[in-house]
Amino acid sequence: MPTMAQPEDVKKLLRSLLISQKGGVPLQLLASDYRSLIGDHIPYTRFGFRSLEEYLQSIPDVVRIQRGAEGYICCPVADAASAHVHSLVSRQRTQKKKKTRRPVRPRASFINFKKSPTKRHFGPQSATKSFAPKTYSQSYGRQVRGNIQPQLSVPRNGPSGPSLRPIKSSVQQVRGYIQPQLSVPRNGPSGPSLRPIKTQTPVAAPSGLPPRLQRRLGNRVATYQSSAKSSSKTVAISNLPASFGPDLIKKHFASMNPVEASLDAARGCVVMKFANASASDVKEKFDGSLFIGREGSSNICVTVEPDLESQGKDELSILERIQKIIGEKPRGFWLKDLGSEYKRVYCETFPDISLDDMESVVKVEKLHSSVILYPKMKVTIHGKGQVQRTITKEIPKVSIPPPVLKPVKSRVVVYVTYVLSCGEFFVQYEDSPIVELAERLFNQCESCSQPMSRYSRGEFCAAKYSEDGNWCRAKILEVNQQPNKDQEEIQVFFVDYGNQESLRQTSLQFLTPQFGKEPAQAIKCSLSEITPLKGDKRFSSEANSRFRQLTKDTPLLMTVEDIINDKCMVNLLTSEDVNIVKELCKESLVHGMYPPPLVYPEESPWEVTISYNLGINDFFFQFYQYTEEFEAMEAELNQFYSRQPNAVEGKPKVGQSYAVCTENCFFRVVVSGFSNNKVMCDYVDYGDKEVRDWSQFRSLDKRFLTLPFQAVKCSLANLGQFSNNKRVIDTFIEQTEDKILLAEEAGKSGSRLEVVLYDAECTGESINTFLANVVEDDNLKPQCPEVGKKIEVYVSHVEDNGVLNIQIPGPGLERLESLMVNMGEHFSKPSSAEEFLVEPKFGKKCCAKFSQDQTWYRAEITKVVSNTQVSIKYVDYGNTEVVSMTSLREPKVNIPSLRTLPPQSLPCILEGVPPNQPGYKWGEYASEWLFDMLENQLVQIEVVRGKTDQRPATVRLVIDNIVMNDQMLELADQLFLDNKQASTDDKVSMDNGISKDKNMNGGEPVQDIVKDMMNFSITPAQLRRPSTDSKGRSSPELLLKMLPMPPSLDIPAPADDAYWDVVVVSAKDPSHFVCRPFVSSKSFTDMLFQMKEHYSNTSKETPVGGIQVGEIYAVYSNDKWQRAKVYTMNEHSVNVYRVDEADYDIVSPDDVRILIQQFRTLPFQGVIARLGGVVPLDNAKFHSDGAASFFQNIVKGKTFVSTIKEKIEESFHIFKLVVELTNTEHPLYDIVISEYLIESGVVLKL
Repeated sequence: MPTMAQPEDVKKLLRSLLISQKGGVPLQLLASDYRSLIGDHIPYTRFGFRSLEEYLQSIPDVVRIQRGAEGYICCPVADAASAHVHSLVSRQRTQKKKKTRRPVRPRASFINFKKSPTKRHFGPQSATKSFAPKTYSQSYGRQVRGNIQPQLSVPRNGPSGPSLRPIKSSVQQVRGYIQPQLSVPRNGPSGPSLRPIKTQTPVAAPSGLPPRLQRRLGNRVATYQSSAKSSSKTVAISNLPASFGPDLIKKHFASMNPVEASLDAARGCVVMKFANASASDVKEKFDGSLFIGREGSSNICVTVEPDLESQGKDELSILERIQKIIGEKPRGFWLKDLGSEYKRVYCETFPDISLDDMESVVKVEKLHSSVILYPKMKVTIHGKGQVQRTITKEIPKVSIPPPVLKPVKSRVVVYVTYVLSCGEFFVQYEDSPIVELAERLFNQCESCSQPMSRYSRGEFCAAKYSEDGNWCRAKILEVNQQPNKDQEEIQVFFVDYGNQESLRQTSLQFLTPQFGKEPAQAIKCSLSEITPLKGDKRFSSEANSRFRQLTKDTPLLMTVEDIINDKCMVNLLTSEDVNIVKELCKESLVHGMYPPPLVYPEESPWEVTISYNLGINDFFFQFYQYTEEFEAMEAELNQFYSRQPNAVEGKPKVGQSYAVCTENCFFRVVVSGFSNNKVMCDYVDYGDKEVRDWSQFRSLDKRFLTLPFQAVKCSLANLGQFSNNKRVIDTFIEQTEDKILLAEEAGKSGSRLEVVLYDAECTGESINTFLANVVEDDNLKPQCPEVGKKIEVYVSHVEDNGVLNIQIPGPGLERLESLMVNMGEHFSKPSSAEEFLVEPKFGKKCCAKFSQDQTWYRAEITKVVSNTQVSIKYVDYGNTEVVSMTSLREPKVNIPSLRTLPPQSLPCILEGVPPNQPGYKWGEYASEWLFDMLENQLVQIEVVRGKTDQRPATVRLVIDNIVMNDQMLELADQLFLDNKQASTDDKVSMDNGISKDKNMNGGEPVQDIVKDMMNFSITPAQLRRPSTDSKGRSSPELLLKMLPMPPSLDIPAPADDAYWDVVVVSAKDPSHFVCRPFVSSKSFTDMLFQMKEHYSNTSKETPVGGIQVGEIYAVYSNDKWQRAKVYTMNEHSVNVYRVDEADYDIVSPDDVRILIQQFRTLPFQGVIARLGGVVPLDNAKFHSDGAASFFQNIVKGKTFVSTIKEKIEESFHIFKLVVELTNTEHPLYDIVISEYLIESGVVLKL
């Protein structure tokens, strides 16, 4: 269209546009259709008109505006040149719309927000609501097809609080009732944009449907309304000259038997009513038909539309018709016959209506697979036996269940429906059935009125929200009674939305039972962990307004932190990962009581440290990943409060965060209560609790609330039944103290996190499994019999103080034999570095090599003698020894029962034998003599006195029915010498077994008595510390082939200042890359080729005894055979460390082979290294992606001369280096990599 189009040109273009569309163009679409066709706007302002409607009314020879089913329609007025075309278009057959599937409301995903959320049904909003939908205008030119976008309303003060003033909005709305799909969100002032889907020609909404419900219901309304034809029998016939009277037009429709016809001059049409034909049938047959007028008149195409203005006046609703039919059938009527009866009475096809809707007007009774309908009746008894039945609408009282609350710590997607303040608002769950519920309630209340003639406080009803005329479920709160009942004000609470409103009786209706099945949909909530600003009792209007803005019409991820009096204390997260509480605190609109919640690391298992331990059901840990950040915060905390000596003024508040001074250090705490004028507080970063004076508290500055509280409350999974087992608790504390552990989440039990713990330094079973084995093995603990009972035992050791250590035959000793075999097999091989004991302390459990037989036993450190020696006690035998630190090992190997089997040595003392008597003690010869006589001998003991906390059990020792206690008493003078009477000569003579003196009682010489005792028949038993199998032979077939470990890699020491040529194999960034020694490159390549030849041409060699953790094997990984060390495994996979690549991998057990001697000669080639002298930019923790990529490009696959700055042997033959790399390829100059990176600006100099 030319830029300066003339009025006549515009008129021709409009007529062409209108004639091409059968039935005309809706007024609200005319401007957009014109622009799409012509490429420019209709220039009505240039022609002097204020609006498009005014301009169209000025050209009646081109366009005629009439009211239609879809609002106001612009119909063409054909001239002589276009009459023929108009006639052809009018007679085109209207295509029937295909049935389409009802669009499903898209769900919001909080894993990846790639789509904007669908508009929600936010229900009625009262005076203080977050937002209000635009008021629906029925004025000319304002009715639009499609969704009415919600607009913010400007509040103004009124008698009942702020009311709403609608904001003017454009008529450019979304076309059609089909709910729009959402495009990828784009940032902008208007938020996400909407892209409507392509649809069939939309069906108009019923004229009485509120626009908010039109927006919510989408084409479900259109589908419902189109399911039944209009019941109107009156049509409006337009597009006729004024000279055509009703009688003449009536003849044109004679085949449909019209009853009457009249002229409506105001609308410019003829209104015609039919007896047996519906308006829809008339329109389908005659709309666009060619009318033959009087002589000389033109042939005109008539336009036929249902007369909507008379429809509501002349016809009954569908439910009222059904009620009328069934009301005439007091004995019941079959549902299957209702369709035919409906068509007979009303000459229309029975519409599609649900049985639930029928229950509001009729009584439904199900008989097997059939349904019978009865009129609703009430029974009145007059006198004796006189019964009168009358038809009535008997509505029982309906009760709506309370809302369903999600459990604590659960997460759910919600929409905020009403905000009173940050401390009280209401939400609906994303999967709430509110759409279907609102649709059914609207149809029920509009089609079959059930006005409330009676109402009382606490009763549930249907209430009409005054802002948009929509019906909602409500509860009556108060009734302001007035003499005139029509003037009474009823205060109602909308149970599905959360707001309140004061209404009149005419706005209330009874609820039918079907609307009492669903619980209330409004969930009462409050933001957790915030309070109003200091000095304010309530949240400020700015905070509430900002909260409404953040939550308006958007999906939110809600986390339920607590539930107090049916109110959910929640945290909210938007689709853009904006934490609502954090945002309000950041803008200083509220005061945060707590920092943001602790985010668990994504990678599992987590590295943790136990911060406070009360037992397996009550302990706290901290994530090791956050240790550096937490320590920096605590350092700043102590520095900050060391300069503020003044305590907090005023009374403490429960739940408030403070800093408390404990032993000249400050910690973050939360007040939990009061006790005897003191304050109980929780150390939220550690887990313990204390009672402190209020003078020790300081107000916690908000800078220290940015880091989450670090303590995580936990319990061990599947061990709750052993929470009171002292040995389990003691063992758990011992196994976790001052260690870095690995934790896996196993579930939640209330506020506790159930975990499975692993020792990060010990491969194999979890700590949970270990403690379960402790309980199982606890039954193997040796127990002394009751007093007076006898039992056979082995004497394992006799101490110098006269205490006998005994072993009781049974399952415990059998388990110990198996354990000793496994220990001997394991420690006979070279130990890894992590197995050596480096920090000895009293009570530490370990494995020790006995100096006399070079066998490994379980032991406990009793004293640290020096930096290189410790005194130990062998817990299964009772003897002690001072050993070198090199003879000790950590009990971390995966050997069954190594740490769980209770000590098998049981101490006891001999009745009446010194040193129980004053002045006596055991001499060296006595203990050795008795042990030599009893070693490997199965003897009998009788318990005389039971065990106490101060002393072991007292027993009698019996050999061949001789009580050894009595015999030893006879030798007391010679065997048990007092310190004051002992002499060197006596000791020498006793060493020779001869005494020159007699005993104190003048008896026979000691030599004869000893000889007599030595003549006892004593048969030695098998040694209780076996190193062979049950057949007395060595059992190499039970062990993994004992092959030597590869030699250690020869790396120069940092002090040597020597050069070491390396090849960089792989690189992550300057802080982590892998290199190999250049000198052994060829040997390494040859070994890989030989491994491929060997393992590809041989059958699978299953490792003897299975795959062992900590051993070196050949594994097939990355399409080649490599050497690897097994770290962990299960029946499906093996986690290995590829020693020549310095990298981890997971392989199948079928890809693991024994590493033969041939491939054990070359040292491990992979070395992890870090470039010295550089740090990341801006003091960041990690190098940037650009720095990492730059470093990879200049070093990967290249050869360098390195200088060793630091060398660490992390485990056996596995090293980590800090090096300086130099590129010497250029003949004239060398390139120092660290200096090159610094000059390139990708790193900083250290």
